[in-house]
Amino acid sequence: MTITKINVPIKMIRANLDNVPEFTLPAGFTLRWYEPGDEAHWLRIHLAADPFNEITPELFRKQFGVDAGRGLQSPSEKHQNVPSSSFSSSSSKTRVKSRTRTRTTTRTSQCGVNSALRDLRQRQCYLLAPTGEVVGTGTAWFNHNFEGARWGRVHWLAIMPEFQGRGLAKPLMTSICRRLRELGHEHVYLSTSTARRAAIGLYLKFGFAPVIRSEEEGAAWREVLPLVVRRV
Repeated sequence: MTITKINVPIKMIRANLDNVPEFTLPAGFTLRWYEPGDEAHWLRIHLAADPFNEITPELFRKQFGVDAGRGLQSPSEKHQNVPSSSFSSSSSKTRVKSRTRTRTTTRTSQCGVNSALRDLRQRQCYLLAPTGEVVGTGTAWFNHNFEGARWGRVHWLAIMPEFQGRGLAKPLMTSICRRLRELGHEHVYLSTSTARRAAIGLYLKFGFAPVIRSEEEGAAWREVLPLVVRRV
């Protein structure tokens, strides 16, 4: 079985954000940034466009929420630090300490929620069709420890299948790269896989280069690049 068929994870980098290719949207299409409730659009788009990952609400939360130490909580987590009523016979002093800890934890959690929402509002982009339907998304994300440094990240880019092939991913990429630059990122990376040839071609057009850190990655790129270059 070839590498492109088994879909090997690969990464690409852009050493700087100078001279990002500029593409404009077709007439009637617009871009906007995250609003509360957009999780539903994100899930719908990726469920339709991504055959390789298991797309769930938990995945969104892991990528952009509390599991990264940042914020958005599921309902069960919002209450997990509330003391159980089974300890109601504890001394008054113990109850006061418990309530104090709970208030502190709640304030800390709320700060995390606010931080995550702020990041999403600044960084997660949505593409709207002329009808107002949300048909694409991509995120100008970050990683504080990629290659031992702080890098921007093009993250979770997707277009609804019926809107693919219209050049819509290009202005979406332009917007994401521009936002990363505005937020102070000097260099950027992304994760993809060998089966996503159209996406790899797009990233090559935007000046991203393969990351090769192992023999497996080298073999993957040797196989996939000739197939992609034919399409670029």
